[in-house]
Amino acid sequence: MDLHEQGMSSRTFVIAAIVCVLLQAGLAPQISIAGGRVNFMIILVCLSVFSGDPTRAVVCGFCSGLFYDLSAAVPVGVMSLLLTVGSFALVHSAVGQTGGSPSARGVTVGAFALVINVIYSIILLFMGLETSFVVAIFGHALPSSILTGLVAIPFLMSGVVPQSGYGFSARGGRQTGMRFKPKTRKLK
Repeated sequence: MDLHEQGMSSRTFVIAAIVCVLLQAGLAPQISIAGGRVNFMIILVCLSVFSGDPTRAVVCGFCSGLFYDLSAAVPVGVMSLLLTVGSFALVHSAVGQTGGSPSARGVTVGAFALVINVIYSIILLFMGLETSFVVAIFGHALPSSILTGLVAIPFLMSGVVPQSGYGFSARGGRQTGMRFKPKTRKLK
């Protein structure tokens, strides 16, 4: 029974990954609101973190960052490094392991996006690709993080991420059934 549930989770995650990749390649470069753009790769990394598999999260972080780097006119490797390290940190934090409502997870995605975008902007500032610290943080990083957090809510509500996170169960993983042992009949 657990294998069937994991298969469904993998299938829905693959569908979400394809949707995020298509939206990142086709829609994200075209839409800019208040100087910010939605980073669908950050949403995909957060979906993998909330699914509960640490290996999937880190591999997804690396692949998502590499796709972002190769699909935009940015230095290759910077976003890949940030999403790999960020997904590792988020999956091992208390926020990445607890369940919550989609809006609470949307706030987590926005905060994660803010940290990634601020560090990314500072790196671009040191590389000479950004000219002003204020424009880099308040003109690009902050609006991008807010937009990414808002756009992540429909993904989180779609059922890609299980609603129950980690808990105190006998198995030590996600709670899929009852915690207590069923009653057995005593033989006389």
